[in-house]
Amino acid sequence: MNTPTNGPSPSCPIELVARIINIYASVNPLDQVKKLSLVSSFFRDECRKHVFRKITIGNDGDESDDERSDYEESDEERDDDFDGRHTSTRNSKTMPSIGDFLELLRRHPHVIPYIQELDVVDPRIKQGELFHLATALSKHPLPKLSELTLRFDEVNYEGWGNDISHFLNAITRIPTLRQLNLAYVDSVFPSTLASFTQLEGISLMNTVLDEQVTEKFNPIMPPPKLKSLHLDFSCSDADELTHFTSLQRMDGAPTLDLSNLAFLNLNFVGVWDVKAFSRLFESQPQEVQSIKSLALTLDMTETTAYSSDFNISKQIKGWILPNFRALTTLHVVYKCVEKTVDLYDGFSGILVNLETNNFLRDLQFQVALGQGFRETAGEGWKRLVDVLMKPGWTHLKEVTLVFDMPHLREIGNEEESYYEQYEDDYSSSPTETPSISAFLRLLHLHPHVACYIQKLDVIHPDEEEIYDLTETLKENKFPVLSVCLLSFRPVDLEGWDGDVSIFLDAVTRIPSLRHLNLDGVNLVSPSIIASCTHLEQLWLTNTLFADGPGPKVFDISTLAPPRLKALSLFSGDYEPLTKLKVDGTPIIDLSRLSQLRVHATGTREVNAFCRLIESQSQELQSVESFVLTISVEREHNLGINLQTQVESCILPNFRSLTRLSITYRLSEETAGLYYRFIGVLANLEGNNVLNDLELDVSIKGGAGNKETAARAWREIVDVLMKPGWTRLKTAFLMFEIGHLEHIFRKIRIGHEDRHKTLSDPLEEDVNDDQKAVPVSRFIQLLSDHPHVARHIRVLRLTKIAWDELPALTDTLKLHTPALTSLSILQFVNVNVAHIAQVPPYKDRVVFSCLHALSQVPSLRRLEVADIGAFPTSLLAAFRQIQYFKCYELIFVDDNSEYISNVPHRKLETLSLSYMRSPIAFAMIAKDGMPVLDVSGLRNLDYDLKWGEEFEELTRLFELRPVKVLESLKLYVALGKFPVAVIDA
Repeated sequence: MNTPTNGPSPSCPIELVARIINIYASVNPLDQVKKLSLVSSFFRDECRKHVFRKITIGNDGDESDDERSDYEESDEERDDDFDGRHTSTRNSKTMPSIGDFLELLRRHPHVIPYIQELDVVDPRIKQGELFHLATALSKHPLPKLSELTLRFDEVNYEGWGNDISHFLNAITRIPTLRQLNLAYVDSVFPSTLASFTQLEGISLMNTVLDEQVTEKFNPIMPPPKLKSLHLDFSCSDADELTHFTSLQRMDGAPTLDLSNLAFLNLNFVGVWDVKAFSRLFESQPQEVQSIKSLALTLDMTETTAYSSDFNISKQIKGWILPNFRALTTLHVVYKCVEKTVDLYDGFSGILVNLETNNFLRDLQFQVALGQGFRETAGEGWKRLVDVLMKPGWTHLKEVTLVFDMPHLREIGNEEESYYEQYEDDYSSSPTETPSISAFLRLLHLHPHVACYIQKLDVIHPDEEEIYDLTETLKENKFPVLSVCLLSFRPVDLEGWDGDVSIFLDAVTRIPSLRHLNLDGVNLVSPSIIASCTHLEQLWLTNTLFADGPGPKVFDISTLAPPRLKALSLFSGDYEPLTKLKVDGTPIIDLSRLSQLRVHATGTREVNAFCRLIESQSQELQSVESFVLTISVEREHNLGINLQTQVESCILPNFRSLTRLSITYRLSEETAGLYYRFIGVLANLEGNNVLNDLELDVSIKGGAGNKETAARAWREIVDVLMKPGWTRLKTAFLMFEIGHLEHIFRKIRIGHEDRHKTLSDPLEEDVNDDQKAVPVSRFIQLLSDHPHVARHIRVLRLTKIAWDELPALTDTLKLHTPALTSLSILQFVNVNVAHIAQVPPYKDRVVFSCLHALSQVPSLRRLEVADIGAFPTSLLAAFRQIQYFKCYELIFVDDNSEYISNVPHRKLETLSLSYMRSPIAFAMIAKDGMPVLDVSGLRNLDYDLKWGEEFEELTRLFELRPVKVLESLKLYVALGKFPVAVIDA
């Protein structure tokens, strides 16, 4: 690996460059940071702060001698083997050993100041690794080490306490150490932990604390003043924590000072740990009142040591309530049986005390209850929810309540909690939906549940279920129900449609209802919709309305019509909905409509849509999204009226309409709808706020109307190429119009600075022959429709037979003046298809085709691959390009027949890969000047494989000094040339 040499400092302020490097290193892989360190000595020093910030060493599995020999490389390469991003998984083979780390400190002491975190994984104590590490840290203390982790596998290392004690005593002398993490360590003296006076955070996970040292000790320094404490004794003996909290100082101070504690994470099993930790809290001179985040996991399923005299909830209350002014995050996981349920019952009392004065933002409460809670579990759950419904939780943003109640499994699935099963997710399939009878039973056992239901989906009910559900809706209040879906299978409901109407009557009377979704419902009374005055969204799918107002279940003459914001009509007979009026006023108000979606097939549906829009055309002036699908292949007499209503939905809303999607399924008789739609777009062009436009047109037949279809296609493209679409970000046009179907199926159009592209099939994957358009068809397309040329932005030529190139070249020469939008040219794998029959003059054919494209003035990007020889003079002909990428080429010098006197545009990006000769950078003409102007180069990506290349690269930059280079990627093959370094 190359060693950076000292170079000039960056021209911008050092502090700014250092900050940029810090940001870059925080979001990029370590390999990229290492590459960045090669820029200069300043970059090297700054990058080392990140490369060596955290080091993980130890044993991550069995290693062979061959694997260890990977570290026996050059000094700098071994230097780079150590970084903070080594994985700690057991299958990893990238973790350096402790011996490697000690060798690094010996041979490269300059890295010591960069080490801030050290993670020691599973050291081999029998081999003395931990002892040697402790000795090295005593001789060479890490001056900036702030966090240290010692972790073992879940095994017993009994008898090795001396080495562990020696190691811990060594690191107590590191004054900068702030965080100590121990996992599965056996054994640790509590007095040693209490001697880390400089610590701000301690994490103990299933660590064995020696029970022999519990007497008072007389430390000189004050106790550690912690900001964070993590204690996880979920797999340890019952009395481990007691050994620590029983320790007393001679001066009477607590072993740990928790006065500044902000983050507390506890995972305990049984009552002993709860008692022991409470003792630590009680030993504090003043109450702990600074905890911001408290995560508590308690497993009280083992009742051997449990006593009813020991009130767990009282202990937890003492940990939580004094911190009410600081606490913002509270997570509780509680596993209990009937004997230890007191915390579950008492937690609602803790929340009651918090509710009136708290700053909680995040609350999570998860309870796993054993058997025997059929009567009490629901009451306890209700108390918790009732407390959270009170107004005192003004700062609360997220609440998660998870309950495992065995008796509820009888309602839902036998293997999972009913609450887990019954999620209000509309995307759930019917097979995942609980039965209506289970839902009714839930409401019977826990009627308070109705107070929290916001969405109700009723999927495929039978007659009895719809009746029972209606009665339940009448008996229970649903104060927050805002969304309701009623869906039937496509069967005849005749005979019990009255029950459906009564059910809808009950639903629409709920004042909080805002969204009603009906799918497959027959004979709906229009007056039911009219009565739901608070309705804002109405989705109707395959719904049949009854003629007339329907049953006289209520009087709508005194009600204001619902003012809809969203309306979706997908098939079905909704014509009666447009006929019913009260005192001449439609029963629905569309004056505030912002989203309109219509799918109409056939005469009746299209007429219903036309009448609906016609009755409210004066009101429709706030539509933001209009999605219309019309299929009229035979009803040619609908054309004029339908188009008028389409215009009424679009043109009056030009100030608000941001999304427009039109799908036409037409025949030759109704094709006039599409042709007249062009006029609508023309009227919108100069004054609109459209962001998204979709037009999907299919005209069956049309073979005898070839010129008309082609003209209409050309006209709509011309309209969209005009400058009046200033807000348009994306446009998608799909055409199936007669003869054009086999040439262009998809065309994408938009603005240049907003992804404005015209994409033809040539833009598809170059490796997929099925997606590529044959050369003959492309030539025919340009011959029949020359206007297409000016819309092509990307042209990709791939796997073209040599005998096709002359005709393609002639066509391109003919249409070069029209290629005004072409900016990207990809010339890939040419002449591969028939390589066995390639004539001697095949290179000249390829060069001629490329030269024809070099005359396109708008071309900015050139990519060439796998075409063999490439004359430098031909490259010079592409004087307008800013981006040049080539792959597997041989640059050759020639008689400069393509050279012109037009000045070069400055190249911004240059990428060269897998070149076939050591003259890959032969871009210096015979007059000594570069073929390309690289003085403005910003990005260079180059695979250096030959020594001569490096020399020519250096010479090129000497002729055209680069001053604005932003990205440099050099792939070096060591041994091919002497080591050299570019030092910016």
